[in-house]
Amino acid sequence: MEGTLKALVGMIVGTVIMIILSVIYFIITLFIVDFSADLLMGTGAKDLYDGYIIIAAALITLGSMLGGSYGLRN
Repeated sequence: MEGTLKALVGMIVGTVIMIILSVIYFIITLFIVDFSADLLMGTGAKDLYDGYIIIAAALITLGSMLGGSYGLRN
């Protein structure tokens, strides 16, 4: 019973840490994608494409997280 409780607490702590790191990584990726879009399209087109910038950053973050977790399982 004691080993199960330790495993459960470890899993919860690991999950919380992974969520925090994912949010930080998403914010950094969002900044990079936003800066690149401003650089390529100019500042006038930014208002039209804010939703696409967020979707692009989310997909990049998702791909990185899934790719990183898949590599650890092998």
